[in-house]
Amino acid sequence: MKKHLITLVALIAISLSSVYASAYTILGSTTACKGNIKTYSIQTPEGCPVNWSVTNATIISGQNSNSITVKFNNSGSVTIKAYTCCDILTKNVTVNSAPSMYIRQVPNYNNTELEFVAEISPYSYGTYNWECGSNSIQNQGSKKVTIYMSNPAVIKCTFTNTCGSVTATTLPMFHNNGR
Repeated sequence: MKKHLITLVALIAISLSSVYASAYTILGSTTACKGNIKTYSIQTPEGCPVNWSVTNATIISGQNSNSITVKFNNSGSVTIKAYTCCDILTKNVTVNSAPSMYIRQVPNYNNTELEFVAEISPYSYGTYNWECGSNSIQNQGSKKVTIYMSNPAVIKCTFTNTCGSVTATTLPMFHNNGR
């Protein structure tokens, strides 16, 4: 009888542990930008305290409650942990930095069709907006464009993603064909 009771208690504990682990999770975004402030929360049973820890970020408020506010100071990986009365829950967050950019002209020997490439670091997805006075731009919105130069102008590109915008400019360089 005692052996069956121990087995039954062990099965109930395993069952409750499985239900509890699958029912609770840290709620909040898995991505952020450097400098962002975001909220993370967890639902726990009544009276179950929560202690939070974060790596590579700062808890601004909410320690010992079901919800914290976190500031992401650096780009990279951040781990958020919630220590509850029954479990340790983890959420990994990828923190991106605002991009930097420069414009590179692709060498060619045609003074009216000039190719330019926006080099983004660190590379990420976003939108490109090119400007070049009244000149015609082919492939607007892409990383690489061809500009048909009919008037002198500065080439400008603005790249925008979820972490912000960055703008770069350059002057076109023309081929001297020996004249």
